[in-house]
Amino acid sequence: MSENNNQANPNPCNDCEVLEKGNRHTPPHQFLTRTEFKAVPSQFGNVDEHYYKCSKCGKSWLHETGSYGQGWK
Repeated sequence: MSENNNQANPNPCNDCEVLEKGNRHTPPHQFLTRTEFKAVPSQFGNVDEHYYKCSKCGKSWLHETGSYGQGWK
């Protein structure tokens, strides 16, 4: 995930602010477009990495799901 994409607009939109407070079970909002997906196997439990970009504010997101996923970053 490129940090440069987030520097263009450091203030997330209201929809992205919800994700900042969410967890791995918080669904993506309507302005997010998935740009990439990676399945990451682990001996402790699989993690799926979903990469998104918000069309409203330009923020890039990593959403980790699965048994060891950390949620939205």
